[in-house]
Amino acid sequence: MMIPWDRLLTRMLYVAVFVGGFELLVYELPHRFNRILSLIPLAAALVAIYLNDTSGLLMTLLRYILFALVYTGWSLLFLRINHRYALYLSVFFTILMGVWFSIVQIVLTLLRVQNQVLLILLTGICRIFSVLIIKRCWIQVDASRSITLHEMALSLFPAATCFLANLVLFEYMGGSFGAFPAVGYLPVSLLALFFGLSALIVLIHSESYFQMSALKRESEMAQRQLEEQYQLFLREQEANERVRALRHDIQNHLHTIEKMAASNDAATIRQYVGDLQEETVRTESASITGNATLDALLSAKEPIFQKNGIRFENYLLMKNIDVFNPMEICTLFANAMDNAVEALIADQVEDSYIRLSGGVIHDNLVVKIENPYHHTLQQGQSHFQSTKKIARPHGYGLMNIERIIQAHQGTVTYKTDNNIFTMVWMIPLTI
Repeated sequence: MMIPWDRLLTRMLYVAVFVGGFELLVYELPHRFNRILSLIPLAAALVAIYLNDTSGLLMTLLRYILFALVYTGWSLLFLRINHRYALYLSVFFTILMGVWFSIVQIVLTLLRVQNQVLLILLTGICRIFSVLIIKRCWIQVDASRSITLHEMALSLFPAATCFLANLVLFEYMGGSFGAFPAVGYLPVSLLALFFGLSALIVLIHSESYFQMSALKRESEMAQRQLEEQYQLFLREQEANERVRALRHDIQNHLHTIEKMAASNDAATIRQYVGDLQEETVRTESASITGNATLDALLSAKEPIFQKNGIRFENYLLMKNIDVFNPMEICTLFANAMDNAVEALIADQVEDSYIRLSGGVIHDNLVVKIENPYHHTLQQGQSHFQSTKKIARPHGYGLMNIERIIQAHQGTVTYKTDNNIFTMVWMIPLTI
């Protein structure tokens, strides 16, 4: 029996393009095992799919579904990414590969060119270069990326629909137009080409839209943090003004007390001294950490703690620690405090408290934040995911904390012992 070397060669070329293209797409993502060795199971799975090269619409559609399943399974086993994002990348890549095959084959058919080697060569070039260009200009591929079911449906469903229409028309062309004149072939060919290009455009620009939406959400959060920081500085400035006013009037106060003492009016003296003490207390920060920005932030959060019955314990010392700028201080601690407050309010913990502790230990700044919880925490790839049910962007708080800590070569760790959520930052002070 003769081995169909030409068919075997074409299938191996297809497998090489499908494996190489997907590796280019996910190249920046962290692998669980050796990168090269991990591609062997992917190639073997694709070879198994190509063992049955039966033509027909249903078999072609089934083959592409198997492609998407293989990529998803491989991603979950060998990549460190969110499971929904693994599915999204797999379907995205499968549709992209199929669209280019249809487009190139339709163009060659319109040009009356029937050359299998040329078809594979042009298809492979288009597939590889499209991945490189899309990654460079539109798509965001990184390990911290996640995607909602809503975004996935809006992005992939229109593209998959256009691609399915492309497959149906292409199959109709191949099975029906053999006996029809070229004048009938051209409109259907152009329509199939249109559906293929539509699927490609939807894939590219839906991803671009959702990426811009994510950047807009982050920008809005940054704006809110800047406004909060500005309010903190206004609050600190107001406290400083009260201190300066008190110092300015101290001579007058002393002179008044001296007059009262001369008249032996003890009750009036006690009342007057009490009023001065209250004014002095109002000029002091509610929490002393040694960092002016953090003290102002914690002082601003104190009414929120009191309103919700949360006991705030501060054992953090950050005097003369300038590793963070004021904006980073605001982002780090505001997000951490807000997350803790929301968790305590949602769980209605009986003994609600937030404990802030830490300081410099062996040339490292260590910050520890603790609060009790009752709900089930959802562990993501590198951080705990939000469990909020409200329909607004969430989960960015911990991501922003991790981003700042990592920018200073630090680490963030989480513990959930005995229904106490503990977040610990460790930042080297000497690098």
